[in-house]
Amino acid sequence: MLISEKFKEFYYSQISNLKSMVEEIGNEDTADYEGPLLMYCWDNSYNSSNIKILFIGQETNGWNGFDRPKEKKDIDQLLKLYYDFQLGSNYNSIFWQHVNYINNQINPDKNLNFLWSNVLKIGRSGKGRPDENIQNAELKYFNILKDEIQIANPDAVIFFSGPYYDDDISLRIPDVKFINCSDFNERQFVMLKSNFLPDKTFRTYHPNYLRQSSNEAYLDKLIEFIKK
Repeated sequence: MLISEKFKEFYYSQISNLKSMVEEIGNEDTADYEGPLLMYCWDNSYNSSNIKILFIGQETNGWNGFDRPKEKKDIDQLLKLYYDFQLGSNYNSIFWQHVNYINNQINPDKNLNFLWSNVLKIGRSGKGRPDENIQNAELKYFNILKDEIQIANPDAVIFFSGPYYDDDISLRIPDVKFINCSDFNERQFVMLKSNFLPDKTFRTYHPNYLRQSSNEAYLDKLIEFIKK
């Protein structure tokens, strides 16, 4: 089965949980959240990569308004949203600049050949984390990051999430360990070890912080480790 089909079937299997999550959180009048971010895979492009990479950010800053998935047609709409987004091809944000820089260094002359997700599957209309009750409802009903990683079966995973999301990662990947693997300290750059992750899994700062703090040397360190 194609990875794209595996994602769809998996998300369909979660409809009951999504409906419970939506009912617990409330509607758009009482809860400010958007999503969830559901993944689509361009199978031929992804499988043709020299190294298949999954990039994982923090959360979306807005994502198609107040989505309240309760049926298969809602899942289909969210998958279409990911497909239409085309892995940020029409965005020139710092996040997508860094993602494309790394991918182009490892997989030159490729297009739509990597995958992207977030630690938090649900964002808010503005920037930053959704409210705590929304984060708790996601963990209770839609704690799926490890499942998505297993379906994607990447050769490498890069968490562009920064140290303040390490606890969130641990809640989603229970056996994860953060291991110092370079001259950088553990807040700056670590290797992640887990039965749910490939050997080449690393976490560094979010690209916005890398640019602001002039620490983009971490990008070349990521490329070095992934190419080994």
